[in-house]
Amino acid sequence: MHHLTGATALKMDEVAASLSIHLGAPVRYTNPSLPRFAGRLRKRGVGWDSIGFMSAVYSLTRLGLNQPITGDVERLLGRRPRTLDDFLVDQSWRFAGRSWT
Repeated sequence: MHHLTGATALKMDEVAASLSIHLGAPVRYTNPSLPRFAGRLRKRGVGWDSIGFMSAVYSLTRLGLNQPITGDVERLLGRRPRTLDDFLVDQSWRFAGRSWT
């Protein structure tokens, strides 16, 4: 089993800042409480089973416990993982144009 991670752990506000730069529109992480997070998902029609799973992942991520950084990508590919900024330079057109299929 491999755990594929980037080279560094990013905070949610760092991800929002990178998205803002590369998408050309402000993205803000609002740091919702767990009940607010779950409530927003429910209002969007997400089922309770998915909300439970996503809430667990969200909580672990907020606590920095979701997944430790591994060297698996480098071992498998022979190079360091790409950064979020590198990914967004190549792929932000998909998000801006909603072309993710």
